[in-house]
Amino acid sequence: MTTSEDFQNLVNQCREHCLWFTAPDRSPSTRAAQIEILRLIERYGTRDDFIRAKRLRIWLLQNSSATFSVS
Repeated sequence: MTTSEDFQNLVNQCREHCLWFTAPDRSPSTRAAQIEILRLIERYGTRDDFIRAKRLRIWLLQNSSATFSVS
């Protein structure tokens, strides 16, 4: 599974319990928005959500010009 798929799966799984206040039909497409959504998951998600979001955020920060492709 690619990191883009990991990101999209995590966001979709967290929509109901910790991202309920975000627009359900929109996914963050800019790098800054993706980092922010991962921070929200780290803050409001479960422990497992936190670990997955932290790993993805670290990957995204290390790859300074990268963004997850969201379709």
